[in-house]
Amino acid sequence: MPSLAFGRPIAEGCQASGRFVATLKALRPNRIAPPDRYRRRTEGRRLAARCWALAILIGVAALSVAASRASAANIIDLGTLGGPVSIAYGINDVGQIVGTSATASGTSHAFLWSNGTMADLGSLGSAGPSDGRGINNRGQVVGGTVDANNSQYHAFLWDHGTMSDLGTLRGYNLSQAQAINDAGQVVGFSGDPSMGGLGHAFLWDNGTMSDLGTLPGYNYSIALGINDAGQVAGYSFTAPTQSGPMTSRAFLWDNGNMSDLGTLPQANDSEAFGLNDFGAVVGDSGNDSFDGHGVLWQGGNVMDLGDLGRPGTSAHAINDAGQIVGGSHNFESRVHAFLWELGIMRDLGSLGQFSVAYDVNETGAAVGQTDVGNGELHAALWPSSLPVHDTATIGAQVTPTSVIAGTPVTVSGTVQNQGSQVETFQVNVTAGGVLVGTVSVSLPSGASRELSFVWNTSGVAPGPYPVVMETAPLAGETDLGDNAFAAGTVTIAPRPVFAEASATPLATDVDLRISFTCRGTDGTPPYEFAWDFGDGGNASTQTATHAYSASGSKTARCTVTDREQQQASAEIQVSVAPALAILATVNRMAVAPAIPLTFSALTTGGTGAVTITWVFGDNSGLAGTPVTHAYRDPGQYSVLVQARDDAGGTVSTSLSVTIAELLVTGTSNVTSTVPGAAITFISVASGGSGAPYTYVWDFGDGSPKAAGPIVTHAYAAGRFTPSVTVLDGSGASHTTLLPIITVENQPVTVLSSPPYFAIGLTTAIIVGIGAAVGLMVRRRRRRKSWASRRR
Repeated sequence: MPSLAFGRPIAEGCQASGRFVATLKALRPNRIAPPDRYRRRTEGRRLAARCWALAILIGVAALSVAASRASAANIIDLGTLGGPVSIAYGINDVGQIVGTSATASGTSHAFLWSNGTMADLGSLGSAGPSDGRGINNRGQVVGGTVDANNSQYHAFLWDHGTMSDLGTLRGYNLSQAQAINDAGQVVGFSGDPSMGGLGHAFLWDNGTMSDLGTLPGYNYSIALGINDAGQVAGYSFTAPTQSGPMTSRAFLWDNGNMSDLGTLPQANDSEAFGLNDFGAVVGDSGNDSFDGHGVLWQGGNVMDLGDLGRPGTSAHAINDAGQIVGGSHNFESRVHAFLWELGIMRDLGSLGQFSVAYDVNETGAAVGQTDVGNGELHAALWPSSLPVHDTATIGAQVTPTSVIAGTPVTVSGTVQNQGSQVETFQVNVTAGGVLVGTVSVSLPSGASRELSFVWNTSGVAPGPYPVVMETAPLAGETDLGDNAFAAGTVTIAPRPVFAEASATPLATDVDLRISFTCRGTDGTPPYEFAWDFGDGGNASTQTATHAYSASGSKTARCTVTDREQQQASAEIQVSVAPALAILATVNRMAVAPAIPLTFSALTTGGTGAVTITWVFGDNSGLAGTPVTHAYRDPGQYSVLVQARDDAGGTVSTSLSVTIAELLVTGTSNVTSTVPGAAITFISVASGGSGAPYTYVWDFGDGSPKAAGPIVTHAYAAGRFTPSVTVLDGSGASHTTLLPIITVENQPVTVLSSPPYFAIGLTTAIIVGIGAAVGLMVRRRRRRKSWASRRR
């Protein structure tokens, strides 16, 4: 049996503590061990198995060579560095592989395998071991090595021939790197051998190692995976004690926040081992009474990945395509590597009886370990198998095959996945090369599905249409000859031409224009249009305007003729009202300023509601009828009134009003007389609303008032001021004071000749009228002059 000396420093550290659980889990066998060690876990057995597994994983022990090396067509044995044991932990997208192998000298070293050659990466110490755990697409490798002093085990970064010590977290002197992303960020754990290697997860970035801490309630942590977004997957745990077992909980660390990913419903523990660039995390979940189950954490949900036949599964890595690798018990209770994809777990087989996969790249190639049939465990590569992508349409038909446009047509057929894996693909139906239906279909290998489409032929031009059902080509599909299947030819006949007439507005007035529109559908375009408006008028355009000269209900007809000379007609009725007419009145044609006038309008004819507006000629206006308005200034005013109906018809008229001041003059035939002598008083009124006027005389001596334009009155001795008040028909009034009358007891010469008095009376009336007219003229001139100055 080969020597065990090369692994003794790490194995003794584990066994001496009795609790080197975090280190063991970090080295990723977890619940996967060689078949003769895979048992239901009690705490003591789990620790013993993991210490044994640690020796295997970092090449600290070797198995005896009992038989010749086995091989298989779909598994590549990567060999060793000269010793009996090797294991592969990581693979990048160009196929470079890292891991750990026993050497011929009895130690274990990290290796880089590329293009069939396994290269020894050495170690920082002169005699100590090293192990390779992760590799990125730049070819940088991380893992653990004995340091340059041959005293402690430290994380390293190997970059194209140069191995650098990444150091440890403050307060610890042991570290192990587990994974590296394309940005060169490294994750792992750092601890203390005196505590069995227990410690905290770290993130190393550009020379600085940061402590990621733990989940609340847990003492320790380990980081096992990092994606290109800088998200970190791992788990926090508590060490086992005499009174209780170890407990653990998977986490996702993102930008300083560590989130608990939870467990399966039946489990207490969970561990996360890997994640992809979309943040999907894989690992396992279980407890002492519930065998570990491989799980996928994605979108806030945890999914049980199942197993290869018996309970006991652990998922180690996931790529961006969602392919997951790990190890699971098969029906023979042997642990085999698996690849899980789209809900299906596939056994990757082994070169003997045991295998497990630890990483998968973006091409689907997986790496891990397998026994080779002679008792040795070797690093293994499962190359990505090139899947066959092939879909086909194996039958299609169309019914009916002759229809009038607008009739639904049914296309049915059967498609099949003739490839080697589950495929999601589009199925399209075309008619005359035009897409008329599409659906997405997911089928496992060899499965078929019947599909049915309904083609709506409304608006489709008449003619024959070859109908084809076709599966859209997949990426990498080479057999395209059976993707399409001719379902038959559908002949579509045109629908009868249809005419539709419309008019705006539907109700109007005589001599107002109406807009008519004729619309043609179906048939065979283009269309010709003809209008008959029912009063001898016509048009030959699709849209036309027309005004009717007589009122009544009118029927307009439009006729549509298509290219095939098929015709259709449509009628539209409009209501034509008599032209709008208006009559305007005012309650008085003349008034004094500030006296309200009432204006009224009466309309006939027109359509719908009628709106009345007034313009009074003094920069003011009102709407409605009747309305009242008072003028401030005297003058002759032209009042405009306009009516508008709902059809837009308008009519207007005007009237004139006179605004004049009420002018009153008063005279007496004498201003001095003797008591008892009759005095004649005369008053003349003009303006206002005009005659008739009402005259009221107050003689100023307390005697009863008199009425009329001419009155007589005799006074007793004294001095008196008579006045006359005139009211016009609108209620306006004006009072004029006459000169003082003096009545004294003295001889008075009286003209006895009647003709002379008559002549004097006549003269007084004429003089009074002349004075009144003169006063009115002067007042009007003064007002006009004042108005012109204001303007």
